Amino acid sequence: GVSRTTFTSFLKRLCPKATARHLRMFHSWLKEYQHLEELQSEVAQTRRSLRQLQDFIALPKLPAKMRQEMSLDWQSRALESEFEDYVENSCPPGFRPFPGNPLVDQVIEELLQLQLAQQELTVQRWGRLFAPRKSPEASLSSSPTL
Repeated sequence: GVSRTTFTSFLKRLCPKATARHLRMFHSWLKEYQHLEELQSEVAQTRRSLRQLQDFIALPKLPAKMRQEMSLDWQSRALESEFEDYVENSCPPGFRPFPGNPLVDQVIEELLQLQLAQQELTVQRWGRLFAPRKSPEASLSSSPTL
């Protein structure tokens, strides 16, 4: 028959004297490392969201003349959608469809920055669990290795 290699059987071959307790510990380390990778992914997503928000906030608002042209176009088509939805969907790239509220923009940006800082701190703490440790011999050496 064909034998199937599992993570546990791999660990048993790697560490033949490992007990069930050791195997559970190895599995928990793997789960913790996977959790660290998920946290890192969340940090990357929050960074992207913050950058997108900042890019959006920096856009100039849609000029009144363009907005007026869109209004005439919307009226001539007798569309079922609301005018504001039409403006948002038809706004040309490089413009912000609505001026927005600077205070709201600031609050949302600050919340994302705080969330990012908290996530980065959590990743840093979890990352320490997997950071290589210096051996006592390395700290006794007189010349640094390059």
